[in-house]
Amino acid sequence: EVALRAALAEETLRLHYQPVVRISDRVITGAEALLRWSDPEHGNVPPQVFIPLAEESGLIHALGDWVLRSAAKQCVAWRHAGLSITVSVNMSARQFYREDLAQRISDIVKAEECDPSWIELEVTETSLLHDLDAIRKVLHQLRDEGFTVAIDDFGTGYSSLTHLKHFPIDTLKIDISFIADLESDPQDAAITEAIIGLARGLGLKVVAEGVGTREQNGCLDVRGCDAFQGFWVSKPLEADSFYEFVRKRR
Repeated sequence: EVALRAALAEETLRLHYQPVVRISDRVITGAEALLRWSDPEHGNVPPQVFIPLAEESGLIHALGDWVLRSAAKQCVAWRHAGLSITVSVNMSARQFYREDLAQRISDIVKAEECDPSWIELEVTETSLLHDLDAIRKVLHQLRDEGFTVAIDDFGTGYSSLTHLKHFPIDTLKIDISFIADLESDPQDAAITEAIIGLARGLGLKVVAEGVGTREQNGCLDVRGCDAFQGFWVSKPLEADSFYEFVRKRR
């Protein structure tokens, strides 16, 4: 916890960006910002270790602000360089306990001269199980400001499908656990097809996570999935490497 506080104060944390690719024409339309921490004493600390630590210690609010500010700043820099993409930023369920969250997010993004429509906010399906009314209010406020909202890891939580009707959602992201054996497991294929059909029926965009092979991409393509991300195209990259990667793919 002490090391994490120091990393946040000294801004030694880093964001890496994983391309989001439109399946129909293979154009990179977005990037998911992923937080990385390399500590001199502890080495590369995985997010599944330091994010719960940040939540328990209360650091998640400052951490969330830093990630959003950095992602917005990078998005603007890419736009000025001719790279018109949307940047997705993950949100912790703990951040929703902040009463001024919607205003805070809007202020941070606009301070970087970033259009809110360039930022997509990702919330996990399980985070919607907390204070439903409060979260719904925040998400509606953010939608009114121009942000888009995605449900991350869809299919792994226990939320009611009626939440999709009441929450202002733009995108469903299919969890990697359904994609890993998509070509060989009929159940995974059926669940994936059902999620895509559900998204289509509700007028939502659907993105598959963790696509690692051409065969998986093909399975998603024939089922009508909109976009994907995964190692088949690229691992998460530092900002400069991401820009070069996209520029060369053109």
